[in-house]
Amino acid sequence: MSWRELVSTALLGTERRDVIASAPLEVSREAAEEELLARAAATVVYRRAGVRPQGGATHLPPAPRETLPRCSPAAALRLSLILAGEFAGVLDEWLELARARGVRVPEELLPALFAHAHGRQEAVLAVAGERGRWLAEIDDAYAWAATGDDVWETGSLEARRTWLRERRRDDPDAARAALAETWAGEDPRSRALLLAELGTGLSTADEELLEHALDDRRQEVRVTAAYLLSRLSESAYAGRMAERARALVRIGKRIDASLPRELDDSGTRDIVITKPPQGTGERAWWLQQILAATPLGVWEGDPPKLARLKVADNLEAAVHGGWAEAAARQRSAEWAAALLPLTWEPKLVAAAPAELVEKQIAKALDDPRSHALLQELRRPFGLDLSRTLARRGRLDRSIAAALDPRVLDDLPDDAPPGVIQLLAFRHDLHKELV
Repeated sequence: MSWRELVSTALLGTERRDVIASAPLEVSREAAEEELLARAAATVVYRRAGVRPQGGATHLPPAPRETLPRCSPAAALRLSLILAGEFAGVLDEWLELARARGVRVPEELLPALFAHAHGRQEAVLAVAGERGRWLAEIDDAYAWAATGDDVWETGSLEARRTWLRERRRDDPDAARAALAETWAGEDPRSRALLLAELGTGLSTADEELLEHALDDRRQEVRVTAAYLLSRLSESAYAGRMAERARALVRIGKRIDASLPRELDDSGTRDIVITKPPQGTGERAWWLQQILAATPLGVWEGDPPKLARLKVADNLEAAVHGGWAEAAARQRSAEWAAALLPLTWEPKLVAAAPAELVEKQIAKALDDPRSHALLQELRRPFGLDLSRTLARRGRLDRSIAAALDPRVLDDLPDDAPPGVIQLLAFRHDLHKELV
C-alpha cells in the first residue's frame, strides 16, 4: 500500500475501504483501525530511512558485560564538550585521568570519541570499555579497535598494530610468533611499524626475530631492530657494541676516546645509519652510535662522576651524546640525571627524575634550551614549576594547557581571559576525575 493509499483509506474510513495492501513489513492487528495506523507507522519509518527493507538480517551478538564503571555525569558532560570542539586540546588529559581513575566513557559518546582516536588509539581503548570493543567488532568504521583474531589476517595496518600491541601485553610470545609467521609476506613499508610494537613486553626471546630484521632491505626496519636490540643489555647485538666501545674508550682521571678508523661489514650492519647529520664528523658519529647502543653497565663507576670527567681530544660531544642516547634507550634515571645538566638533551627528560628536570628548567627559563625540555616534560607540570611559570607571566593557551590547574589562584591580574577559562575548565575536570 502506498502512502497515498493509506491517507485515502484514513480519510474514507476503514468501514468504507478495506486495508488491503501490505506494509513494508508484515503487520497484522485485530482491529482494522489499528492495522491501518500500524502500517502507516511502518511506512513512515521506511520512507525516512530512504531504503527498502532487507530480509534475512542477522541478530547482532550482545555486548559483553562491562568491567569498568561509567565516569560521573559531570565528567561525561565535560567530555561531550571536548568532543564537540570546546577545549579540544584537553582530550588527552581527560583520557589519561579517566584511565588512572579506572572509569569508562559512556557508551553514547563512543562514536564521537572514536572519531578523535587517530594518534591516541591506546588511550581511547583503555577507557572504551567492553562496549567499545564490541562496537569495533561490528562496525568496519572502527575496525582499528577490533581485537578478534581475524584482525591480524584481514585488518588494516592500524588495526593490526593495535591487535599486536594488545597481544604483546597479554601474551608476548604468541604476538611475536604471529609477526614472525607473516614477516616474509608483510608490506615492506609496514614492517618497521609492526616491528616497533615488540617494544611492548620486550625480552631476549625477541632477539632472534630482531636480528633477522637487522638484515632487512629497508633502512627503517633496520633502525627499529637496532634500537630494540640496544635496549636488551644481554643481547648479542649489545655485546658486539660493548666490545667496540671498550676498544675505543678508556676511563681514568680523564676519558680518552679514539675514533673508529673504519667500519667492517659487521660494524656497518650494526650502526645502520653510518652517514652523519650535517655538522658532525663521520667517525665521531660512528663513536657516538656505538656508545648509544652499549649497555651502560659496561662503564664502571658513579655516573655523576663519570659524566663530569674531562674528555680528551674535543670528543666530549660524541661521548656525552652517545651516553645520553643510551640512558634514554635503557631508561636509566641515574645516568639521565647525571647527563641532563651537561647536555640539555630532550631525550633524557623521560628517563630523568621529573623533579630534577623541573628544577633545571625553572632556573633557566630564559635559556632557549629550557623550552625544548618543556616540550618533552610530562603534563601537567609539577606544582612548583607551574607556579613559577604562572607568576612569571607571558602565558598563552599552550602553556596553560600544561600547567597544574591548581595554579588558577596564582595567575597574574593581567592573565588573558582565554588562559583563565582553560585553567578553570581543567581545574574542574581534575575534580571530577580524580
